[in-house]
Amino acid sequence: MPESGSALQNRFEAAVGDVERHWRRLSIPVERLTAKELAAYRANEPAIGWRVPVPFSDQVRRLDILVSRGFPFSPARIALVDRPDFLDWPHVEKNGLLCLLPEHSTLSVDDPYGAVANLLMMACDLVESLLQG
Repeated sequence: MPESGSALQNRFEAAVGDVERHWRRLSIPVERLTAKELAAYRANEPAIGWRVPVPFSDQVRRLDILVSRGFPFSPARIALVDRPDFLDWPHVEKNGLLCLLPEHSTLSVDDPYGAVANLLMMACDLVESLLQG
């Protein structure tokens, strides 16, 4: 983890602040994940996470957005909280993380909110495609 006050820590905090400011400005009902909720994704080393309800064609489902200390240099990960059993849907890992990008993908570090918003759109498109068969 970057030391407090380091350039990486400052960049991480600025990126998280950018994302949260956009959500507040757009009145998107996002809640920060608790330490207990983050523990479900421990293997992915999330530093911060948020939960957002998203209406799909069948019901409202919750998506968790997870960022590591490497954010915005490493992309956020999206997990589907309200999902069917493991292996019922492709591209959904056992802990609900969605396979949206190749392993070492990068996104724009200059637009953290835009990168997260694009990943959320990809996640919504994937889930809706899975619902439609």
